[in-house]
Amino acid sequence: MGLLKRFLEQLSVFRFPSSQKEPTNNSKPMDAQSQNKQTFKCLQDLLRARTEYLPERHVLSYALGSTSSAPKKVSYGMLYNETKKNSTKLTALKRFKVGDPVLIHLDDRWDAILWFWTVLLAHGIPVLSSPLSNVEDHRHKHLQGLSQLLQSPLCITRAGSLCSTGIAKAVSLTRKQILASVSGKASMRARPVDEAFLNWIGIYHVAGLIEIHIQTLWLGVDQVHLHAADIVASPRLFPDLLSRHRISRTFAPNFLLAKLVATCGSNTTPCAWDLSNLTHLVTGGEASDVQTCVAASARLERYGASHNLIVPGFSMTENCAGAIYNLNYPDYDIAKGRAITSLGRCMRGIEMRVTVRATGRTAEPGEPGDPEVRGTVVFGGYYRNPVATAEAFTADGWFRTGDIANPDAEGNLCLTGRVKGVININGIKIITADVQTLLEVITVAYVPREWPPNAEEMAEVDTLAVEACKISGAKTRTLFETGVFDEDAAYHRQIVYETNRQKQHNILPDGELSEAETLLRADFAGVKGIENPNMIGIDTPIFELGSAVEQFTAIDTSAVVDTDYDPVVSLSPTGTKTPLWLVHPGIGEILVFVGLAQHLRDDDRPVYALRVRGFEPGQNKFASIAEAVDTYVTAVRRQQPWGPYAIASYSYGAMLTFEIAKKLEVVAGQEVRFLGSFNLPPHIKARMRQLSWNMCLLHLGQFLGLMTEACVDEEISRKNSSYYEGSRSDALARLLTLADNSRMLELGLTSARLVRWADVSYGLQSMAVDYEPSGSVSTIDVFHAEPLKVAAASRAKWVSEQLGRWKDFCRTKPRFHEVGGAHYTMIGPEHVIGFSEKLRGACWPEDSDPNPSDMDSALAQLTELATTAGSVARRNLIVNLRKLADSVEDTTGTIQRYGHIELEKAMIEIGLELGIFKCLARAQGPKTVEEVAQQTSADPQFMSIESRHPLIALSLTYILERALRYYATINVVNEVSRGLYAPSNLTKNLTEKVTEAALGHYRMYQATPSYMKGKNYKNPVDETHTAFHDGWNTRLDPFHFMMTELPEQLEHFNTYMALRRQVELSWLTVYPVQDEITTLTDAERPLYVNIGGGIGHQCAQFREKYPNVSGRIILQDLPATIAQALPTPGVENMAHDIFTPQPVKGAKFYYMRSVLHNHPPHKVKKLFENIKAAMVHDSILLVDETVLPETGVGFVAAAMDLTMLGAFASMERTESEWRELIESAGLELVKTYTYNILDNECVMDIRLPHVA
Repeated sequence: MGLLKRFLEQLSVFRFPSSQKEPTNNSKPMDAQSQNKQTFKCLQDLLRARTEYLPERHVLSYALGSTSSAPKKVSYGMLYNETKKNSTKLTALKRFKVGDPVLIHLDDRWDAILWFWTVLLAHGIPVLSSPLSNVEDHRHKHLQGLSQLLQSPLCITRAGSLCSTGIAKAVSLTRKQILASVSGKASMRARPVDEAFLNWIGIYHVAGLIEIHIQTLWLGVDQVHLHAADIVASPRLFPDLLSRHRISRTFAPNFLLAKLVATCGSNTTPCAWDLSNLTHLVTGGEASDVQTCVAASARLERYGASHNLIVPGFSMTENCAGAIYNLNYPDYDIAKGRAITSLGRCMRGIEMRVTVRATGRTAEPGEPGDPEVRGTVVFGGYYRNPVATAEAFTADGWFRTGDIANPDAEGNLCLTGRVKGVININGIKIITADVQTLLEVITVAYVPREWPPNAEEMAEVDTLAVEACKISGAKTRTLFETGVFDEDAAYHRQIVYETNRQKQHNILPDGELSEAETLLRADFAGVKGIENPNMIGIDTPIFELGSAVEQFTAIDTSAVVDTDYDPVVSLSPTGTKTPLWLVHPGIGEILVFVGLAQHLRDDDRPVYALRVRGFEPGQNKFASIAEAVDTYVTAVRRQQPWGPYAIASYSYGAMLTFEIAKKLEVVAGQEVRFLGSFNLPPHIKARMRQLSWNMCLLHLGQFLGLMTEACVDEEISRKNSSYYEGSRSDALARLLTLADNSRMLELGLTSARLVRWADVSYGLQSMAVDYEPSGSVSTIDVFHAEPLKVAAASRAKWVSEQLGRWKDFCRTKPRFHEVGGAHYTMIGPEHVIGFSEKLRGACWPEDSDPNPSDMDSALAQLTELATTAGSVARRNLIVNLRKLADSVEDTTGTIQRYGHIELEKAMIEIGLELGIFKCLARAQGPKTVEEVAQQTSADPQFMSIESRHPLIALSLTYILERALRYYATINVVNEVSRGLYAPSNLTKNLTEKVTEAALGHYRMYQATPSYMKGKNYKNPVDETHTAFHDGWNTRLDPFHFMMTELPEQLEHFNTYMALRRQVELSWLTVYPVQDEITTLTDAERPLYVNIGGGIGHQCAQFREKYPNVSGRIILQDLPATIAQALPTPGVENMAHDIFTPQPVKGAKFYYMRSVLHNHPPHKVKKLFENIKAAMVHDSILLVDETVLPETGVGFVAAAMDLTMLGAFASMERTESEWRELIESAGLELVKTYTYNILDNECVMDIRLPHVA
């Protein structure tokens, strides 16, 4: 009923925060003027800014019914961190796409806020959904409409949530409209210093989201959220919270103000409320009675609130909540003698007019017409609904609100009705036309006989404090026509009315259950998503609540709806050891493993199971073993991407386990460290061929406990048994005759469910009737129990003749473990404890510690190798040791390592700034924390830091103790004993000047993920917009930016480039310069032109190596760099932009080092063409760059390649890529000379084609 409006945020989400600093005086909020100067390119910037500059401001939220307790308190910084983590999970979902709508249907205020920002930070469009109807047909139509409108979106919800009625119509609101709206609202009235805002309606409503939540972020103040049900049930709670949290701004519609008048009117009840902060109580959403508002204002004024705190307003989703306000209430309306409040005038960002529908002219004061609005806060149209958009806007672009109003002489808006009749009950709008269709089932409590009602009647009507009475349609029509109702027809016993209260069946009082039973029932209800555990009775078959073969894992309440088949069932999700994977047996289900997993919980090991496809309606059974194995390997690696793996199964499932292990080892190249077979030999096809559908049904009956093993054996021994020659229906009838009916009832099994289960089981057996094992695995552990009588005469023969044949398919000797019980009971309740102990004790050799002496010996050999190896061998040793470390690292270690990688760099920067590493490196021996603190404090560098970092000055020793402790864990320093530290190899490395110069890419690297996501992970080619630009929030290219904004960074860069130019690692050591210059005698001819040569180190090296050669040596670079050039004798310095024509003609050598990798291909080609135009027949272009090998690229070169991508949309190139680019410019690559093998640095000899 009515049109459901949805908030759709369409944003420029691929922008980065403004670098503009905000006020940091947290003692008072930023005023509206400073906010207007603040520029946010997207809403995400707003949250980031508050996180950075006002991290101590909070979101406080009360859970439903918990207002007597402390609220959940989350800082803006914590909010941002949580949403960032969640956004990573959201983007990992295969159905999530950037820019697509994501439906958020959450009742809890905190949940809604959290996931609203999560979707935004994931670059999705959050669509906030309001509560649904209790009427099933309405719910169905509404959800169907939502699905069509949003094109089957992802949905974030909690189990049991309900939504509203009608066909969904979504309002698209942009970042510009929202920020203009909050700016306009914030500018209307002065605010107290220590303000906070209070919201008690859903975040799905624009008043809750924009009027309160986003506006408080904009203003940088606290916000408090609670549920409407708490306020409506206890109106006195409203002023309680206003006082408790020093609220300055909130809202309350007319019905709540009437409740306040009724419940807070007595002067005999003392209250300690302090409402002196309360300056702004917006009211609207329904007609506001002047008498009620005046009475409420007087009550609140009594406790310190402002005289004109009540602000009637006009609010619509389409104009971002409130946009027209009456700031002169109550004086203005009292003076005008109004019964219903006027709504005032427009705030900044919106215009309003009232037009007469018949003529289209502007209405005169007092003349009714259609109110229309436009402005920066007004939406631009309904999402994917051009028809509704066209109907809503006039030809000249004004939005029709759908109301009827008349302006007064002063231009204030006065509403008189709706174009379409609407009843507003507690803020819920119901179209009166829809009521007519529900007259036959209408429930009526009480209708007042006169209007306006007194406060007591208003409160009674509002809370429905009389029992509802269903009356006939005829009486209802009479009631609506006459307004008279026979009170004798209603019961007067008062009841408590609960919103969305659903009909309850099979209610079982908790008192009839033990504590354990009550907890078990609650757990099961949580797993199945049943809101009320009382719905589950003692005799309720669990199959009525969902098939027992469903995935019995509780779905996280923040999970996104996705109905795809997933074979993974989490039996024990936590632990630090290698996870154990259990594959379903021949019946397809994994319930047989539940007890085993329970007894492994204290082993600190995650346990997962794989269940077969085909149980749920619409699912196709696997057609082959290969299909099943491929599906399971994919699922395993999705959950656990890397080995080592531990995988096992019972009976038939061991065959699948063997095939999965082979695929993991051979195809994925992963290690399977444990493979367990629970009582299954490698050869099974003979047994599989014995199992008809009827026999599968019989064994399923035994497995489920419907019949005993003796009964099954007797049936098999009967020659005329239905299980041999009979039809499937005959076999089913026979089983139902023999089955334990009480067990059937206990499991909730029906014949149809048994048939479907048998179908799945038979399908599995049928896939293996021709199965022949092949290949091998690295290891196998065989757990053997008493065999089936049809399989072997004794356990000894079972092991020796059948299980023992696993030796043919294992590259190491199989290990055998005797366990208790028989085939069907070995992991059953009687034997599972003993089995779990055997499993724990016999398996997973990776959990045992190696011999310490072996480890010491290996480390000694590696140390000796490291001290005697050359640079290439040392680099190879480092690479292989890191590979070894990575290969044995568990998931937790990887998460911790990458999770703290940015902390590592941050702490290194602190150590460099404080001079910690220099202090330790120049010491004669180990130093205490106090000595380091004393020496760094005395360092002149620290004296300048002290003024910028007062906390360091106050507690340097304590900070250094924590820092040094961390440095020791990452081997940056050596910890000698408690509080005593010595330098390590890394300490000395970090004192080199080049180290600090190399740490300038931090911001660019941080910006790279969002930048690449914004490019849809396509190779960037636009050097004017790179991750560098986003990270530093600039449009200048990196070199011009450093010259103008970060001259110290340019100095670091030049230092870094200079220190890389080691004489022993120079092109001059490999290129035959002497051969090319022997015949040169012209002293005026340019000999060596270093293009983009920085401050001239390469020129100095060339002049030093060839001091007597004839010809000019010329350095070229940008003016700012040339201004810092070295004063090398015999070198000419020339300012030159390399992308302009080359001014030096006919040189022998044109040389560039590490210049071209800074530019995308089209720029490199242009540069080549400029140089080619200056070359003569014997000119040589020497390009000194990284030349990547086709395979086995080193870490430094690969890192430099991605650095070039982030800074210049450029790349490092292979020789074939260089050759292609060179030839495209009309030049020819003659030869490549490698001088730095470790980092693939080479010089390329390039000439004019006819010369070569």
